[in-house]
Amino acid sequence: MQRKPRRGAPLGAIEDAVSSMTTLNKAASEISHAFDIHACTDVTGFSFLGHLSEMLNDDITALIDSISIPVITGALRCADEFFLTAAAQRNRNHVGDKVCFAKNIPFSMEEVLFDPQTSGGLLFLQ
Repeated sequence: MQRKPRRGAPLGAIEDAVSSMTTLNKAASEISHAFDIHACTDVTGFSFLGHLSEMLNDDITALIDSISIPVITGALRCADEFFLTAAAQRNRNHVGDKVCFAKNIPFSMEEVLFDPQTSGGLLFLQ
């Protein structure tokens, strides 16, 4: 019986992930001092949209420019190829009714925003 070759992470993905996970939020923290910040969270474990939804309510909403969201190399391609996590689907089920995507946002970007596989930056609410 011949085994199928195992596919690895896209070229550059591991390096991007390690860089993201080992970069401190010092610069973001320093920049935040120029603003009247009312809430802050680090985007880890519950996804960008999961954390954001916890910071919002009926009186406070957010409009996200998805093009400005940094994404690890290859993440969108992996999502396009349906390399999805069960946790992202749980996050979609949990907060998906609070999210409205523009028609031009691809499914892969939706998945990245719901995916908890992050060691991300700081999310501020001004």
